Amino acid sequence: MNSCKYFRLRHKQGRSYYYCTLKSRIIGNECSSCSFIEYRTRNTLKKTTYKHSKADKERYSIIYHDLTKCAFDNSKTSIEKNEVFEGSYRQTSIRLGMVIPLCKTHHDLFHNDRYFALSVKNEFQKAYIKNHSYDEFIKEFKIDYHYLFEEYKKMLKQQKKTRD
Repeated sequence: MNSCKYFRLRHKQGRSYYYCTLKSRIIGNECSSCSFIEYRTRNTLKKTTYKHSKADKERYSIIYHDLTKCAFDNSKTSIEKNEVFEGSYRQTSIRLGMVIPLCKTHHDLFHNDRYFALSVKNEFQKAYIKNHSYDEFIKEFKIDYHYLFEEYKKMLKQQKKTRD
């Protein structure tokens, strides 16, 4: 496709057509012959701000006090501080201390193995509920990971029974 910033693909009554927003009219499939062509500028990704880098350095965990070694095998090589609840809950995880130190092997396992990830999330949910309430956890994260973990274990048992 064309990368002119005025070039658009529009639809009307089930038909597609190309439109130039500068000239305000329908055009052919290209605007390369246009004398007003302007290419889109690509924005570069921002570097982390001071605020974000400071928050990353000050991360803590409510379960693991030594964030320099892996939580599972105590190795100290290539440790990554991983937020337990990722995605839109990343900042909430950092703020509430839901951070786990993982080596490369366990980090990959956390992101690729649903059972492992749910067990870690369940563990952090239990630790959070010790000092706060269940309702506060649900208010922050919107999901009961203990329930999900138990349901996933049941599903795995059923699959194992059907295979045998």
